[in-house]
Amino acid sequence: VNLFAENEWTFGDSQDTQMARAGVRATPWSNAQMNTSVNQETNESGVRSFATLGLTQGFPISKRWSGDIAFDHAETIRTPGATPFNPNVPVAQGTADNDFTAVSFGTTYNAPSYTLNNRVELRTAEQEDKVGAIVNWERNLKGGVGYSATAKMFRTDRSDNSELLDGDVRFSLAYRPLQSRWIVLNRLDFVFDSNTDILGIKTRQRKLIENLAANMLIDNRNQVSFNFGLKYVVDKFDQDEYSGITNLLGSEFRHDLSDKFDVGAHIHTHYSANADVLKYSTGVSFGWNMTRNIWLSLGYNFEGFEDNDFSAASYTATGPYIRFRMKFDQDTMADVNDLFRSN
Repeated sequence: VNLFAENEWTFGDSQDTQMARAGVRATPWSNAQMNTSVNQETNESGVRSFATLGLTQGFPISKRWSGDIAFDHAETIRTPGATPFNPNVPVAQGTADNDFTAVSFGTTYNAPSYTLNNRVELRTAEQEDKVGAIVNWERNLKGGVGYSATAKMFRTDRSDNSELLDGDVRFSLAYRPLQSRWIVLNRLDFVFDSNTDILGIKTRQRKLIENLAANMLIDNRNQVSFNFGLKYVVDKFDQDEYSGITNLLGSEFRHDLSDKFDVGAHIHTHYSANADVLKYSTGVSFGWNMTRNIWLSLGYNFEGFEDNDFSAASYTATGPYIRFRMKFDQDTMADVNDLFRSN
C-alpha cells in the first residue's frame, strides 16, 4: 500500500488555479492495482471537491494471451456553485463538474517477434458518453529496425445532442543499428474527425501527416539532425470543401563542450502552399547531461511558429523553452538513485 499527496498550481494572465490530491494506491491481490483519492481544486468558479476510484485486474488467458479489465469512477462531493467566467472555455487544470464512470477491457498477445494488444472502453458522464477502441501492433527491434501500427476510433455523444466521431491510423518506423552513425524515426498519420453540432451542421476534417527525423553522429562531439514534415488537409463544412498542403523543413547542430554540457543551434521553415506563407524558427540552446540517459536543455527561439501536427519535430515557437528527456531501460532506476545519492 502506498499513500500519496500532491499539490499543483497553474498561473495565467486571467486566472490562477490550484489542485490538491491525497489518496491510496494498493495491490490487494495478484495482478490487481487499486487507487482511490480525494481531490480539491480551486479555479475561477470557486472550490470543487471530488473523489476518484480506479481498479485494474489482469489475468492470463493462455501461454501467449493475457487480458485485463479496468474500472474508473469520479464523483463530485462539493461544487462551487459559481458561474464560470467563460463557460465555453475549459479550466486550465482538473476537470469541469462532469462525473464519469469508465469500464475498459483489453487483451495482449506476445509472439516471439511481435506484440499485439487492443482495448475497448465505454465511458459515461453527465455531459457526454464516449466509446472507443484501440488496436496496436508492434514488431520487435531486429537488426536495428523496428516498426509498429496503431488504429484508434472514438465516438462521443454529448448531452446537447451534438456528436463527434474521430480517429487516428498511424504507422511508425525506427532505424537505429548499433554500429551506424545514423538514427532515423518516421511516423505517418491519417487523422480524421466528423462533428455534428447542436444545430445539425456537420463538419469533417481529414489529415495525412508525415513526420521524419534523422540524426547523424559526425564524431564523438558533433552531431546534426534533420526534420521533414508534410501535411495534407481536407476540410468540409456542409457542402463546401477546402484543401491545403503544408510542409516543414529544418536542421539542428549540436556540439559537446564536455561530457556534461553541450550547445546547439537550429533553423526550421514552415510553408503553407495554398496561402503562400513562409515562416521561420531560429534559436539556440544549452544542454546538460545530468546522468546517463537523462538530458535537460534550456533554449530560446528568436522567431518561430506553431503547428501542433509538427510539434514532435522540434520546439519551434517564439521565446524560451525547456526540454527534458529520459531514456528508460533496465538500468535507468539505478542511475537515478546514484544521481540523488551523489547530490
